[in-house]
Amino acid sequence: MHPEHPRRRFVLLLLITAGSAAFVAPWWSLLPAYVEKALERPPSVTGALYAVSMITAGFLYFLGGAAADSLGSRRTMLVGLAGLGVAGFFFVSTHLAVLFGLSLLIGLGNAFHTTGAMSYLMRAVSEARMGVGAGFFFVSMTLGMALGSLIFGPLADYWGYRPMGWIMVGGMAVMVVLGWTVLPEAGAAHTEHQSLREMVTGYRALMASHQVRWLLGVRFLPTCMWGAASVAFPYLLFVASGKNQVPAFYATTSMVMAACAQMLTGKFCDRFGLRVSLRGISLLIPVTTLLTAMWADSVAGLWIFGILYTCAAWALSTTMPALMNTVSEVGERGRIVGATHVAWAAGMAIGQIGAGWLLTVDPAACFYAGTVLCAASVFCAWKVT
Repeated sequence: MHPEHPRRRFVLLLLITAGSAAFVAPWWSLLPAYVEKALERPPSVTGALYAVSMITAGFLYFLGGAAADSLGSRRTMLVGLAGLGVAGFFFVSTHLAVLFGLSLLIGLGNAFHTTGAMSYLMRAVSEARMGVGAGFFFVSMTLGMALGSLIFGPLADYWGYRPMGWIMVGGMAVMVVLGWTVLPEAGAAHTEHQSLREMVTGYRALMASHQVRWLLGVRFLPTCMWGAASVAFPYLLFVASGKNQVPAFYATTSMVMAACAQMLTGKFCDRFGLRVSLRGISLLIPVTTLLTAMWADSVAGLWIFGILYTCAAWALSTTMPALMNTVSEVGERGRIVGATHVAWAAGMAIGQIGAGWLLTVDPAACFYAGTVLCAASVFCAWKVT
């Protein structure tokens, strides 16, 4: 495989992204159920486990972005895949100390995989096709998560959590080997003459931009709600049904619908422009979170409005690569990804911790709080465009 074949390189990226997302999917869709059923712990423990990984990632996204610019996107992504490979061990151990240690490794994996994969995408796809390219990239991730949840939900009910965990570990090992052997680098790093330390300190100039700061607001505020949703939806659906299949099937359904929304968003961005797309999607998010809050005590309400919210949230994510391109230079691609994902990790951690506590108060509380934050992000979206 040679880098002069951009289409084949892009397809390989999509396949590895989809496969790794499938094998990590139970960490998102079934961990709240595992903590509730196998560990007999409250949702605040799930929120804390997620938050530790997000806080760790938040500290390391800057380093991951600098590594992608200095060492290359492919190598950075593979380090991340290796870190994410520990996700299956969550369902093998019942010791909280071990689980929190694994959360640290998941955070490292998230930081390097995200910055590596997204900077690889931004270097492998032309700006004129970035909307559709980002759409395909996020759809591969979304459909991978959907497939993983569809398969592993019934498997957890029939075989148990431990066999499922070992299958996840083995599958991720295959993804790392595949990425190492067949995926070429997406061009050389644009600033190879700079050291990693110089790349890290280069964030100072990047953060001086007003547009970058508004971008961070767009990334941070809605992600607080998404962090809360990652705890609230699986927990509420599992408590209502008592089966792993229900939150897993919900995750599959919502991800498939979100994939459709992502492809439409990518095409819309390329045809009508980023400005119209970003502003419209930003308005949809607080509307759907408010509707979810109003029907949070109903399984049908959670299902319907939760899927609508998920579609809007993932549509917003689809606009991020194009938006990051507009506020950064070519040699800053890895670092702009790193900076925005620090904001993303902070939002996820705050949302997950908040949801773990608010769910013990009222099922709708985290959705109402998230609506306020998402409404504030609309202003940031208007300013950045």
